[in-house]
Amino acid sequence: MKPHWIAGVILSLSLTAFSAETAPSVLSSFEGLSTAEKYATEALQGIVNRPGPRLLVAHSGPGGKNGYTYTWADIYRDRYGLRFETVKGFPALFAHFGDRVKGVAVYDPTIDGTRCIALTLAGTDDLLPVDAEMLANHAVLLGGLPVRYDLRGLFTNSLDVYEWALKEVMPRCNRRMAHTPAGPDVDGTHVGAGPYRGFDWTVAHRGFIFNLGLEYQDTASFDHVVQGNKAQSDLYRRILAALESPALFFGYGEFEMDWFTLLGQSGHYYLHWGDNLSFHEQVLAHITPIRQRPHAAAALDPHKYTVCFVTSEGDTMKGPLPFFSGSWFDPRRGEVPMNWAIHPLMARFPAMLENYYQTATSNDCFVAMQVYDLAMPNLSQFAPLLAEDLRQSDLSVICGSFGAPSRAANREAFCRGLHPLGVFEALFHKAPREGSQVVLPDGTPVVSSGSQLAYWHRLLGGWSAPWQEMARDTAQRPKVITALTDEIARIAAAHPPPFVVLVYSDLHGYDRHCSLHADVAAALDPHRFQTARLDDAFALLRKSGLVPDGKRK
Repeated sequence: MKPHWIAGVILSLSLTAFSAETAPSVLSSFEGLSTAEKYATEALQGIVNRPGPRLLVAHSGPGGKNGYTYTWADIYRDRYGLRFETVKGFPALFAHFGDRVKGVAVYDPTIDGTRCIALTLAGTDDLLPVDAEMLANHAVLLGGLPVRYDLRGLFTNSLDVYEWALKEVMPRCNRRMAHTPAGPDVDGTHVGAGPYRGFDWTVAHRGFIFNLGLEYQDTASFDHVVQGNKAQSDLYRRILAALESPALFFGYGEFEMDWFTLLGQSGHYYLHWGDNLSFHEQVLAHITPIRQRPHAAAALDPHKYTVCFVTSEGDTMKGPLPFFSGSWFDPRRGEVPMNWAIHPLMARFPAMLENYYQTATSNDCFVAMQVYDLAMPNLSQFAPLLAEDLRQSDLSVICGSFGAPSRAANREAFCRGLHPLGVFEALFHKAPREGSQVVLPDGTPVVSSGSQLAYWHRLLGGWSAPWQEMARDTAQRPKVITALTDEIARIAAAHPPPFVVLVYSDLHGYDRHCSLHADVAAALDPHRFQTARLDDAFALLRKSGLVPDGKRK
């Protein structure tokens, strides 16, 4: 097939330049750049990737945290016809793309808000965000660019910056997209574990970028405490109100559950984390619409318990970008059914989604994960938007509702609008230990994992349990398998079949999820248990004649 783009750009120290006949394009390195140069690089990336996949940034070398960037370069080169060439350093990068920039926005690195608004202006006005040091270090390189905005000396703190930006910048932004890097500190207040980067995507879409705390009081957030700040929290909510709902939030907020709730109350939704999305968005699929591989439905036994293994973090790009922490390359993938959670927006990254669907086995099922709040005031607007995302990404199972138990009527109306095959409710902090299974009046099965099988590593000692090391250790691996099989059996004992037992795995830092779950499946009693794709499991529940109380007719 003829490639639709003849050249791409990747920033990397280690990629080898391609052959001379490759159409000229630029690749450089994120390594060795100053902090200011990194922000400028992401802003430049967002600008130049608008018309097509021109710049791919490798944030570290092979084997490093973002080494997966190199694999995507290989996939796009070998399967999608992109050709890459490397250069080193910001000057070489700017020499290639500098003509796309219309000026600079100078920020004060001591006032966090000026940097975020300089990045926002990069998107609205095609500007390069720089600080005074970067401007001085690259005086010859950048000297020809006019200073369109100088944000130094105008504001005493970040609150003042955003007050100005709400009036002067927000009206020119895409008010359906915003970015919150979530930390680390804003004007002396610790607001989160960030900053979570990926500004290129927001710049490409001209979204509003801001960084503020959302908590009114000090709040525990996993392994640290985010500090409360009334002025920041009030302004955070004013920014939410200034956006056009439902707006897509890219980034993160802490504490996580409070962020989910706040976005839902404001009528917005989110996608957390991801680098190079402005590039991935522009690599087109070979065939549209993009569809999962057809598979022969499994002949499941309604008298057995159905165990479904699901990967975590589907509301982020932590799965698709780094190949599910490498588990996609697990040599035992395909031995047992695995359900890979991805965001409903995955069709926005068409070649990436197509690559997964084309390389999937018949035991690989993709399911949607979107944490939505059923108390959203604009739920009737959000439902058709989500339904269209599910259709484009070919996802029939959705996981990740929030606040459902107290919103039964909303849940029923919401599911009627979505027409899912089934719903997996990820109520990790509220789920009963035995799990639950109900059928809505329209016939939609809704299943919740038991509290100890939601991020099941907690069975081994809590959130900080070193389960990855245990699973890799030959002597300790049986303990992991036994802990899982015992909990699966315990949950099953509380329900009559047909009942779906959901095993929700922690994706972080482990590249053998398929192997581990295959061993768990082998350890289950085959007379009582069967493993399945979630679409097959929900099809079984629909065929079993269950009524809204979860029992058979």
